[in-house]
Amino acid sequence: MATSRVKTKPRFPARWSILVFSVGIVAVSAVVVFSFWELAEISYRHVQHAFHIASMMVGFALLTIIVLAVGQLVSRKLISDANVAHEQLRLAITSGKSVAWDYDINAKRNVWFGDLWTMFGIPSQGYLSQPGEFYSYVHPDDRDSVLERVSFAREKHEPYAAEFRILRQDGVVRWITARGCFYYDKNGSAERMLGVSVDITEQKKAQEALMKSEEKFARAFRESPMALTLSTARDHCYLDVNESFEKYTGWKRAEVLGKTPFDLQLSVCSAPEEELVNRVLSEGSVRDVEVRYRTKTGEIRVGLGSAELIDIEGEACLLSAVIDITDRKQVEQQLRESEERFRLVANTAPVMIWMSGVDKLCTYFNKPWLDFRGRSVEEERGNGWVGGVHPEDFDNCLKTYFTSFDRRESFTMEYRLRRHDGEYRWVLDIGAPRFNADGSFAGYIGSAIDVTERKEAEEILGSIGRRLIEAHEEERTWIGRELHDDVSQRLALLAVELDRAKQGTSPQAKIHHDIERAQHSIAEIAKDVHRLSHRLHSSKLDYLGLVGAANSFCKEIAEQSGVEIQFRHTDVPRILPREISLCLFRVLQEAISNALSHSGVRHFSVELCGSSDYVELSVSDSGLGFDLQAVAQFQGLGLISMRERLQLVKGAFSIDSKPNLGTTVRARVPYKAEDYRALAG
Repeated sequence: MATSRVKTKPRFPARWSILVFSVGIVAVSAVVVFSFWELAEISYRHVQHAFHIASMMVGFALLTIIVLAVGQLVSRKLISDANVAHEQLRLAITSGKSVAWDYDINAKRNVWFGDLWTMFGIPSQGYLSQPGEFYSYVHPDDRDSVLERVSFAREKHEPYAAEFRILRQDGVVRWITARGCFYYDKNGSAERMLGVSVDITEQKKAQEALMKSEEKFARAFRESPMALTLSTARDHCYLDVNESFEKYTGWKRAEVLGKTPFDLQLSVCSAPEEELVNRVLSEGSVRDVEVRYRTKTGEIRVGLGSAELIDIEGEACLLSAVIDITDRKQVEQQLRESEERFRLVANTAPVMIWMSGVDKLCTYFNKPWLDFRGRSVEEERGNGWVGGVHPEDFDNCLKTYFTSFDRRESFTMEYRLRRHDGEYRWVLDIGAPRFNADGSFAGYIGSAIDVTERKEAEEILGSIGRRLIEAHEEERTWIGRELHDDVSQRLALLAVELDRAKQGTSPQAKIHHDIERAQHSIAEIAKDVHRLSHRLHSSKLDYLGLVGAANSFCKEIAEQSGVEIQFRHTDVPRILPREISLCLFRVLQEAISNALSHSGVRHFSVELCGSSDYVELSVSDSGLGFDLQAVAQFQGLGLISMRERLQLVKGAFSIDSKPNLGTTVRARVPYKAEDYRALAG
């Protein structure tokens, strides 16, 4: 596209009109003068009158010439001023990033002047464009809209105004705003259009940046996890609220706009709310103030609020932010209550509890510890408690504590600690590291119990263990004696009798009698061996099960001892874990043996009953009975054996007995217990 520079000067057609008019006046005056001069020849009396008229015409012509001269001077002055004004307008348009246009519609002559480089990329201050060339600069997306606006203004005889983008040939896009108007001839047809375009690219960028900033603020306002509100400082009416406000309070945005917190009864107490507002108005802002508010459903919740006084279009407004801390307050309250409960439990628990900090020094002792020691918490804190450790246990106690502390490991130790009466008591102390919620080490917590009685019981159990070993040795001795002195002797005698019969020296009848006696001896020996074997291990238990073996055992004992044993069973499972069957069978053996030895009666009752959860054995007699308290102090090996066997299968053992009212022994084993793996036989 070719470009051309143009110089534009204003035209003044009025000057030439005045000059032509003046020349015409002079010519008319001359014609009139000559006409009257010829008439003077006809009538002299009119000469004077004609001369007078001619003088007036000449004077009028002179006056016209004077006016023309003055007009010429004034016209030159106006032309000079107009040129100055035109230059000032051009400079203003150029410096203001503006372009003006003068479009002669009939002549199709469109002159542009101003800052053409900024707006169109044209390196000139004046430019004569081709018809329709302007629209080639308009951005394609805006071209139709600009055409419509120009056509509308031309047809409706209205001012033209539009805002659109210009796409320069170098690819740069500029935003402009254009204003113009059409001039029409006497027929109403547009013959001229004048206008000015102003580059508003920077303004648009600023607006876009402002819009993005406002959009970011609006998004942050809407999506903030805090309840944000914007209200007027004058009457506290809500201008806007965010989604968190709706979530916390239950009120929808449309329900609160234009209303105050007092209208919605959000404030639990209006006095602190008004005081808070007054503080904001006087100080400009407040931070982290705890407030209580009421939700739409009436629930009272707690929030941590901040507010700031801001200006929006000349009006003072309050921007408030509240974060709900109800859950945190409840957790804090629960923590306080938990600490109170801990102290209450710690002070009423039957154990001595202590706590230490990260410096290994003890910071807390509960009431049982202080009562045990007979000292105050101030005396025990720090390392005060170690003064009560027995000298023989002192080094090992501190070594265990410090080593475990450095490794952050749990520990268990026993040592002697001096009681308030001066007696040293054995204590079992268990300590464990404790940590804060963030995982940082906080120290140790431990508990100690007086185990002096347990230590003494362990010594007693040690003696019982020796007694059990002795009992086993006695039973082995008895078995050996039975085999040697009874079974072996009888077998030797049987061998002699058989040898005698073998020699055949006796009569036939005598031999037959000896053989019958040998058979009887063999049968007796077999019964005794069977009895001895049954006592050591019942094979029937493996083949017949608990019910069959127990029934057979009762019959054998009844026959051997000449007593009556009534056996009953109900719903006992056919298949039981071997450890349960063996445990109950051994208890039955021991209970029958004790009853035969101590009851003084000849009638006994044995009952086995079962369910889906347990199996229970009871052995009863109506004999002499005994005092349970007296027996508890001197328990024999039989009772200890029965109790320990049942403990191995997580069973329960009990004895009901009173003097002269008989005795009942009960053994109950849970059938679904999972841990029976310890041997019971």
